[in-house]
Amino acid sequence: MKKSFRIEFSSFLTKKEREILKKTIDFHINKKENIFYIQDLGIPKIKNDELNFFERFYKKGIWILENNSKLYLNFFSHFEIKNEQVKFFLNENFIKYFEDKKLKTDYSLYDIIFLKYFISSQFLFEYLINHLSDENFTVSINELKRVLQVDNYSRMYDLDRYVFQTIVDDINENTQFNIKYEKIKTSNKVEEIKFYIENKNFIQLKTNIKMLLFLYKKYIKNEKKFTALIEHTLKYEDYSFLKEKILYAIKIAPKFNFDFESALEFILKKGLQEEYLLLIKTEYLVKNKFDFQKKVFKDIQNYVEDKDVFTQSFSDKLVKGMYKQAEDTAIEVFTENTRLKIFYSSTSKSSLSIYIKKHIYRK
Repeated sequence: MKKSFRIEFSSFLTKKEREILKKTIDFHINKKENIFYIQDLGIPKIKNDELNFFERFYKKGIWILENNSKLYLNFFSHFEIKNEQVKFFLNENFIKYFEDKKLKTDYSLYDIIFLKYFISSQFLFEYLINHLSDENFTVSINELKRVLQVDNYSRMYDLDRYVFQTIVDDINENTQFNIKYEKIKTSNKVEEIKFYIENKNFIQLKTNIKMLLFLYKKYIKNEKKFTALIEHTLKYEDYSFLKEKILYAIKIAPKFNFDFESALEFILKKGLQEEYLLLIKTEYLVKNKFDFQKKVFKDIQNYVEDKDVFTQSFSDKLVKGMYKQAEDTAIEVFTENTRLKIFYSSTSKSSLSIYIKKHIYRK
């Protein structure tokens, strides 16, 4: 059954717009601040200046057509220019839809919006997403020409060079899929094209499953159940996330009569929660910020075992946060397993609260 899904752009995205949009989304996925120096963007100045470019760009978006409904989403809600920098704010509705659809072993908006050519998008909607469970599929030349709207190409040489190879290069470069094709001849004439599909993320998924089966084989009693659990989880979560849950399942397995798979299933579905527990709160009477900073760094090293605290990146984050900290305000700094809440005042008590992240098991 064909999937009733496609997108249409409100207007054509230029190469530069596509590049900035991709960086902005990647920053969001990786939880980085999406601020750009305007000069570094290299915005073409042939038609308009930078401000006109930004005003035109931020209004663009996509139509999503699915199950007989039509939804319009702007990429951005607004943008801000300050100190020769520009910051784009992604539309919350676009982010929600983008993240809801983003499965690691299925197609997503990320696999669609960065395709460069219409014929690539047309091929993806009409064929690729309807054969995701197949290793290959075959389509006649006549059908391809009609569906991709390339009837003007009569020679196989032109179809090969300007249509099929363009689609293959575009999809392989800009989506999670790799495709290749083979020409099928009948009576020495190419009548059909056979396409082969390979999902890059699916290959990584299988590699991760194989690795986890090897690493925890001494705990596994039901390989089929274990494999099903981790395969489902890896479609939505990172390898490191799953590995952390597996290690905790090993720890609490005795509560499940040493049934490792049942412990893991419980944790993945509802049982493991993360909470920050207060380790210690220290109060100080300080004359100035420099005096306060010295005391804070000393106590952090005394109380926190988290190795991440002593990395250069964390130190930079802490120093910058405290440098910008205003009088009578609190800042929070996070590491992988620690949360620091720092309150500074030169007229009353300052404080350092250290919280440690713990996994709480509740049955």
